[in-house]
Amino acid sequence: MVKSKNIALQPPKMLIAYHRFIRYMYIGAFLHIAAFAGVWLFITGVQELMAYQNLTLDFGLYIWILLTWSGFWLPFFSELDAYSRYQNYKLIKDKLYVNGLDHRLIKPFMYSKCQRISVMVAAKDLKCAEDVKHYFYHQGYRWYHILPDTWIQNPFLIFHKKFWDKILFTRYYQLQNFYW
Repeated sequence: MVKSKNIALQPPKMLIAYHRFIRYMYIGAFLHIAAFAGVWLFITGVQELMAYQNLTLDFGLYIWILLTWSGFWLPFFSELDAYSRYQNYKLIKDKLYVNGLDHRLIKPFMYSKCQRISVMVAAKDLKCAEDVKHYFYHQGYRWYHILPDTWIQNPFLIFHKKFWDKILFTRYYQLQNFYW
């Protein structure tokens, strides 16, 4: 039985996994660096606390406890955020592919640097990165706008469930039109 030449062959699973991994690492590069910094901070903090000679509770001990505690939690938050940004990437890539470049599709994903990076990677895959970059520029976003806009406007937003659902617990999205 001869197969038709028009049938698109699925790439090997290793190639799909490789491209997904590369995009995941690229989208969350800053977040992965923050996770490694957190691990380093935790390990250094534990070593300093173990070697701490003065057993009285003084200011130096409190600082090391705070740094060690921060280093323990930072990798968890960073990697959850990276995973969520990868889900945003897959979602916007499918939407841009189906509907074309429409600023209404991009607008919900432009309020933090990590979300803008995920949109830019999706746009680069679809060869419309310059238009998206131009749109972000005209919306007033520059390279140094890192923190989310909503967090700048209301720092106490981190105590709301909706913030955590949107930032760290984005639902899994299955690509509809691409392998990666």
